[in-house]
Amino acid sequence: VLFYELVLTSKEYARQVMQLDKPEWLLQAAPHFFKPADLEIFGKKKLPKQLPVRKAEGAA
Repeated sequence: VLFYELVLTSKEYARQVMQLDKPEWLLQAAPHFFKPADLEIFGKKKLPKQLPVRKAEGAA
């Protein structure tokens, strides 16, 4: 997915989200930011619905 806005509350929410069916167009739109190797990382793999919560260092 590609998002425009990330909202940080007690949780993280992405607003203005769109699914990328063919991420190859990112190479044409922003070649200064994306490289072909990056697209292999994104691939077709599924991401977890929720990422594990990391505790802040020094927090009890």
